[in-house]
Amino acid sequence: MQVYEFEQKVWDIDHLRLVIRAARSEVVDDFHWVNAADENQTLVGYRNTRVVPKIGNREFSFVNGQGREPGGGILVKNLRASY
Repeated sequence: MQVYEFEQKVWDIDHLRLVIRAARSEVVDDFHWVNAADENQTLVGYRNTRVVPKIGNREFSFVNGQGREPGGGILVKNLRASY
């Protein structure tokens, strides 16, 4: 799966804006989830279970609805609500 496809899948499934710092065409593992992540999970928990295992050591950020990078302790439901 190309990086831009992975970012789009995160948005489509989990409604979270993820930005991976890599060439758009670079290949990462597939985002295979079909159900949204638990809304009471922290962003750190989300990143460690759904993102890092798939994209490896590539640099990435989440962006909230104000265009800022949220802290890792924010709950997934609160980040979703910011959009």
